Amino acid sequence: MKSVKVFLRDSKCISLKDFTVVLLVCMAIIFQIGCNKTETKTIDNGFNYYPLTPGHFVTYSVDSFYYSATNYPTISIDTIHYEIKELIDTSFIDNEGRTSYRIERYRRANSTDNWALDRIWSANNNNIILDKNEDDLHFIKLVFPVSEGKTWNGNGMIVAQDENEYLKDWTYKYIDVNTPFVVGAETFDSTLTVMQIDDENLIEKKFAYERYAKGVGMIYKEIKFLGKQNDLSNGWNYPETGVWVRYVYTGKGE
Repeated sequence: MKSVKVFLRDSKCISLKDFTVVLLVCMAIIFQIGCNKTETKTIDNGFNYYPLTPGHFVTYSVDSFYYSATNYPTISIDTIHYEIKELIDTSFIDNEGRTSYRIERYRRANSTDNWALDRIWSANNNNIILDKNEDDLHFIKLVFPVSEGKTWNGNGMIVAQDENEYLKDWTYKYIDVNTPFVVGAETFDSTLTVMQIDDENLIEKKFAYERYAKGVGMIYKEIKFLGKQNDLSNGWNYPETGVWVRYVYTGKGE
């Protein structure tokens, strides 16, 4: 059998068999180069929405409104204003063997007063949940990885009985993940909202949510536990009993 030759531009020729071998070798080299290219992709789980860094602190302006219908139809409203600072202090090993962080919570009436230690709380991030202990109530503030629409039982570590029964069956939910948000004169590029509860009927309203910013922590919080017994025709801008609390970010530091 005669060999088939392939002519090249410089008039030299090789056999079809040799040409096939060269082609296969080239394809193998190209394939090997492609296999050796590995893409490194960093997964953002969202841990930075609540940085547990010793020395990091956030300050808030807090307003509380207390409604009472003791002298109905007159509704009395007591207003309290104060400031809060939450400082991530030192790490420690808790009774479950976890690395947790002591949170020193300071309070003052206004910016001209000195900070006074008000509470000692703690927080733990086990890469699955962010558990925050507030006055011996463990709230699952965040779950990881962060994603739009994810839900969880944020009060699942709390025995919701007696005085804590109001915390029963709260389904937390992520909304507005990785969206910008403005507080005062400061713009945060990436924030998320944890809707904790949004439930109401004719006589009762339960509403609570917290907003977090990357590299900062919580920057806004609102709680409404409101009630009515008399005039049910007005909206919830006119409650008769209950409390409305609002935290607004004012600054941070390291």
